[in-house]
Amino acid sequence: MARKGDSRGLGNGGVLLTPMRKLHILSRGHNVTLWSRAMKMKPGHYFYIRDSFEKSAHWIPLIRESIANENKAKDHAKRLRWDMLYTAIGSRWICDNLYLYLDDSHIDSALRAIMRQFELVEA
Repeated sequence: MARKGDSRGLGNGGVLLTPMRKLHILSRGHNVTLWSRAMKMKPGHYFYIRDSFEKSAHWIPLIRESIANENKAKDHAKRLRWDMLYTAIGSRWICDNLYLYLDDSHIDSALRAIMRQFELVEA
């Protein structure tokens, strides 16, 4: 087991707890903050959603266009995040796993972080 601040032996996808109390993931040789301890969502759920978003990223232009054409959403970015969540994962998993311990604001915080990570937000 790695010590606090020690990344030896973790390899790709390893977890590193730094003195700044943030969880870092060593991915593709880069050490980037993907999930912080301040986030209420469990890391396993966060990474499952992140991976699902990555696999479903090809839907983003279509969803974005649909939101723009519908012109009913006040916050297009938020609507895109939530539509992506339901497209990538589906409501059953969300209800069975996330709503047991999170509310919408906690879920949206994680979705914002995921969208920023993959640069899936409009510039």
